[in-house]
Amino acid sequence: VYNSGPEAVIALVEMLLKRIEEQEAIIAQLTARVKEQDATIAQLTARVKELEGRLSQEAITATNRRRVTAHIACLRRRNNTFLFK
Repeated sequence: VYNSGPEAVIALVEMLLKRIEEQEAIIAQLTARVKEQDATIAQLTARVKELEGRLSQEAITATNRRRVTAHIACLRRRNNTFLFK
């Protein structure tokens, strides 16, 4: 290119500058998309934590419900045993 004269060097530099500008535009677009995706990920993470909390509470409630049911059954058995003695 150098031996082709100054016009060829200028054309090459202009072409490279144009490609650099195109790449910078693409990088800016990708950066914007990454920020959008980061925001979406943050929202989804918060929602997952909320749902995990609800699931945990429901599991505790279900466990307590089973314990209470078992306790009531035990009391009924004792009461029936007492009544039939």
